[in-house]
Amino acid sequence: MSKTDNKTCPAFKTKVGGQALIEGVMMLGPKKGCMAVRKPDRSIYTETWDLKERKWYNKAPFIRGCFNFVGQLKDGYKYINKSGEISGMFDDDDDEPKKSVDPSINSDISTNSGNSAVTNLDDTAGNDALISTDNADSTNSGNSAVTNLDDTAGNDTSVSTNNDNSTDSGNSAATNSDEKEKTSKEDAVIMVISTVLGIALAVGLFVMLPTFIFTGIQYLFGDTDISPFRSLIEGILKIGIFLFYMWLTSKMKTMKRLYMYHGAEHKTIFCYENREELTVENVRKYKRFHPRCGTSFIFLTLAISILVYTVLPINSELFVSAWGVSKFVGDLLRIFFKLLFLPVVVGISYELIRLAGNYGNLFTRIISAPGLAVQRLTTKEPDDEMIEVAIASMLPVLPDDPEEAKW
Repeated sequence: MSKTDNKTCPAFKTKVGGQALIEGVMMLGPKKGCMAVRKPDRSIYTETWDLKERKWYNKAPFIRGCFNFVGQLKDGYKYINKSGEISGMFDDDDDEPKKSVDPSINSDISTNSGNSAVTNLDDTAGNDALISTDNADSTNSGNSAVTNLDDTAGNDTSVSTNNDNSTDSGNSAATNSDEKEKTSKEDAVIMVISTVLGIALAVGLFVMLPTFIFTGIQYLFGDTDISPFRSLIEGILKIGIFLFYMWLTSKMKTMKRLYMYHGAEHKTIFCYENREELTVENVRKYKRFHPRCGTSFIFLTLAISILVYTVLPINSELFVSAWGVSKFVGDLLRIFFKLLFLPVVVGISYELIRLAGNYGNLFTRIISAPGLAVQRLTTKEPDDEMIEVAIASMLPVLPDDPEEAKW
């Protein structure tokens, strides 16, 4: 019986979750993670890794939400970046795509007819390493090695040994090793800069912009004080910006395909939760809207922020009257305190999204409804090739006993 051949058992809710990538899907199971990406030659690249043991702060209610969210953002950025490379999206020309490990190779060592040994090794990042040794002249096997190490961004590592002048091997290996280390540092710097810019953009759009827009609206109202409605108006502005951003990105060709893979991810999870075998035909019939989606989480976070910031006394007008600061400084102080209490908002939202994923009562249906509606923007109906990729990413992370994958 296969991992998904459980049709006689009732449906259940699984802790397996995923994320759409560029021409691919990443799935995280109880103990393993896997990304699957459609390569330019239409084959599917897969990469599997072991997940780290969850710490206490990843399990504690109201605390876990913030830590898990940050961790998912970090992993999501890493694998979206890598999927862009594997899919050929980042290629500058139409040259032949870079070679990578064939996902169909599962054995540790396989020898082909050309006397070339190909070994799949699992490195520390959970990536594949490809080592190819040319044994055309076994008597010179101790001679020089020309080493090409390109594992700077989690890519495949290819080490090729040829029969050449031994005096060049040490210098070549050292040079390429230095280049690898240099490129690795550059990639780390780029990742940090990109992450900081992404966070800055999010803060600018969803924290600063609504605050300053409200100040402008208050100015238009003149002597009429609308500050009691500040949190509500800012919250509506944030939701409006979020919906407009989602709608705008859905019109982009690349993002539209990303949203199609998002739909394939949801459909595949639904198929597994209904204990049907993971086939394209079975997955295709399920809906693409899932209550435990990240889109629903973000929308719920925006909604909860309205309630939290309405209760907390952090209005700009209060700072102006109590501390004698200018309106601009008062706005900045409000932004600071909103950021300070953001982990509280995220923690509450995370627990609510878990609640919505666990139960199907009236309350959970109410809090799930807006997020499910927004998923009409962030998920699209996938084609069969996309479903194949989603299935390829899910199968490696499923435990032998489905009980281990229950929510």
